[in-house]
Amino acid sequence: MFQENVHYCTELEKAVIGACMIDNKAFGRIYGLIGAEMFYHEGHTLTFNAISDLWSSNEPTDIISVYLRMSKDGITHIGHYSTAYFVSSLIVHVTSTAALEYHAIKLREMYIQREMYKITNSGMGNLNGPDAIEEVSRKIMKLKEKVVVDSFLGIDHVLVNLYKHMEQAKDKDLSGITTGFSRLN
Repeated sequence: MFQENVHYCTELEKAVIGACMIDNKAFGRIYGLIGAEMFYHEGHTLTFNAISDLWSSNEPTDIISVYLRMSKDGITHIGHYSTAYFVSSLIVHVTSTAALEYHAIKLREMYIQREMYKITNSGMGNLNGPDAIEEVSRKIMKLKEKVVVDSFLGIDHVLVNLYKHMEQAKDKDLSGITTGFSRLN
């Protein structure tokens, strides 16, 4: 049904998830660009969800934290592997996060290819011509909205994340160059 490297790519999914676990800031770079539903493999979806939960809670997204979150959620095995082995195997070949955004965009494109395949090959059952066209158009519009809406963060998300960052930073010693304005520093 789906072709590897056209509709999904296991190595690409591993690269995106692995990058998020080796660089604690990586998830923030792709937040809103892709979602868990865009992963083809269920284990990758589960792992991405754990990373997302950790990031939303301002917790580290390293391999141990991800494993502990998944264990807390009752995920002890993924496929034929223990969760610990599965999660640790995701970072084995990741050496850099330099191409993370590019990889996330490719992952998203493959998701769109899968969804378009589902839409065009799902059949319309007992729908007549005009109703079938309307149904296909509705599904395509829903996919288009999903992809476009996920591309942009709402101002509420930006403000919440900014507030969280400010709360964390207020009790820490500041580093860098002062501006001369204490309130701005």
